[in-house]
Amino acid sequence: MVESLVMPGRLFTLLSSLSLLLCVATCALWVRSYWLVDRIDFDRVGRSFEIRTHDHTLFAQWTSRPYRPAGWETTKPTYSTPFSESIRPQHLVYPPASGIPDAYQWLGFFLEPTYHQTPGDPQYDCWFTDVGIPYYFLFVLTALPPCVWAKRRYQNRRRKGLNLCRSCGYDLRATPGRCPECGTVPVLVAGG
Repeated sequence: MVESLVMPGRLFTLLSSLSLLLCVATCALWVRSYWLVDRIDFDRVGRSFEIRTHDHTLFAQWTSRPYRPAGWETTKPTYSTPFSESIRPQHLVYPPASGIPDAYQWLGFFLEPTYHQTPGDPQYDCWFTDVGIPYYFLFVLTALPPCVWAKRRYQNRRRKGLNLCRSCGYDLRATPGRCPECGTVPVLVAGG
């Protein structure tokens, strides 16, 4: 049963490589977010989606109906929040007349719960939700699989060089034909 939970080596290597590419892209966008604000808007299934980068955070916003025209826009940031300020817990309270609910920020994560924007113009009559994920979290998330892959590769090479079982690490000098601990047959013996 334990073996069924282990991901096959080639698939894990492929997913780790993909994760490494995402990690590099995350780092590039993280650095870019300090000098530029990128905003991508698109409409799908009758909703408007916006993805934007700003101040070490990746934001996603979606609405209840098409709201903005599709496109990509890059601008200079109008303000900058120090990282030390963005990680402390904050309860952002907006004026009641705006109709925007309180927003919450902690450790760089941001949540503005779903709210209905009061229309000054019928075009703006829709529901909004806004979520922000800090780049450091995305970096850790995308860096973990390549780190696990590198650790496994290092352990396998070390075990092979020291004549240890590749499965459990048991010393095979006394029993080179089969591991007495887990029963694994070493590759060299199995091949011939």
